Amino acid sequence: MEAGRTRICFFGNFGNPNIGNDATLLAITERLRRLIPDCELCCICSDPAQVRASHGIDAVSHTIRWKRIWDRRISPGKRLPMAFVGLSEELREYIRAWKVLEGAQMFVVPGTGLLSDAFGLSGWGPYGLFKWSLVARLRRSKVVVLSVGAGPIDSALGRGLLRAALSLAHYRSYRDLPSRAAVAGSGTAV
Repeated sequence: MEAGRTRICFFGNFGNPNIGNDATLLAITERLRRLIPDCELCCICSDPAQVRASHGIDAVSHTIRWKRIWDRRISPGKRLPMAFVGLSEELREYIRAWKVLEGAQMFVVPGTGLLSDAFGLSGWGPYGLFKWSLVARLRRSKVVVLSVGAGPIDSALGRGLLRAALSLAHYRSYRDLPSRAAVAGSGTAV
């Protein structure tokens, strides 16, 4: 990154068949390119190759885990060794996030229905959002949750992770009243 250049990283489920999500990314990237012509944009997403091709911005996967370390189908005798593998994998994920967010002045979660545990906790779910938001704050980036959708938030762990992630945000807004109500219903101050 060039000295003095603004670097903004986006986080979300982008580069997939959901054209609404990618339309949100397109809207924010085009607006930022007009407002800050020399900004450097980066996206932490589901399909980096698709985002690079569609939006012309740098993109990385929200996770590079390759092992199914938390698979409940694994026999109990193998779970403890897998827990150590899991901790090692997760440490690598945090180190990678630290490197990806180097120099980022802002970490933005733009739109989408990201505040949900309906599709699991990791990846771009509540835990992924928490992890990347935490690293962004440690990197002294402004964390912005912008016009996001919420719900359903069914599990206690999902609610806790979303509360923790949202507490790290410098600014947050919701796309509609039902989303705001879902977040409030999870015990998070809106």
